[in-house]
Amino acid sequence: MQAQQANSLINTAIEECSIGNLAVVVLDELHMLDDEHRGYLLELMVTKLLLLQQDIQIVGMSAT
Repeated sequence: MQAQQANSLINTAIEECSIGNLAVVVLDELHMLDDEHRGYLLELMVTKLLLLQQDIQIVGMSAT
C-alpha cells in the first residue's frame, strides 16, 4: 500500500472515530523517510499516530 493510501485510511479512521480499533501499523521501507517525495507522508502518518496517544504498536521495517 502506498503512503498516500495508508495516510488516507488513518485520516478516515480518525474522522469516523474508529482509530481505537487499530492495533498495529507496519511500515515497510522505513528508510524512505529520507525520500523527498514520499518521506514526508510517512513522517506525517507516524507523527499523527503518536500524537493520538492510542495503544497502537508501530513496527518499522527496512532492508537497507
